[in-house]
Amino acid sequence: DTLGGAPLHRVVVTPGPSVQFGCVGIPRARPLFSPGLNWAASGPRILVNPQPDYALWLYEGARAVASVRRPLTPRAPTGEDVRELYPDGLVLGFGGARADCRVSQQELIDKQGLAPVMPFVDDVQLFSDGTMWVRRSLRLSKSPVLDVFGSDGAYAGTVRGMQLPVGRQPQGELLVPREDPESGGTVLLRMRVKR
Repeated sequence: DTLGGAPLHRVVVTPGPSVQFGCVGIPRARPLFSPGLNWAASGPRILVNPQPDYALWLYEGARAVASVRRPLTPRAPTGEDVRELYPDGLVLGFGGARADCRVSQQELIDKQGLAPVMPFVDDVQLFSDGTMWVRRSLRLSKSPVLDVFGSDGAYAGTVRGMQLPVGRQPQGELLVPREDPESGGTVLLRMRVKR
């Protein structure tokens, strides 16, 4: 910390005990869906979401300039959320030193446990025009849900079925990743979203 300032946000989660799966141990494992910090930066602005709440904080440097909240009803995470997050179980690779380790969804739930509240926001994106994008669905969801807010913090709408944009072109086109079934990889699409 070369600036010597106070943190913008902090999420404190008490780490749990060490967990031993069949092929690997995890020291101080936190329950699945434990809260964390989502953030994105663009120029001097920083967008922060301290999970599990649906609260967006927009900063210019260390000064909070806006806060956006949505009053959604909290819920506890379920086994279905774990299956969506890890459709093939948790796969840990060791770079050829030894075989990959695969931990089943049920073993994750049984040994690591679940946080008491499911976070509302999975990731955020902030663009140079000030628009804020919020992914409410899990990263690997088959039907992604994105909320869009204007530079003034006003809700602009919800977009379904596309991944969180990773960039914005000067002419306003968004760069959106999409799985490419033909190659098995990812392609980057240029898209324009209209209201």
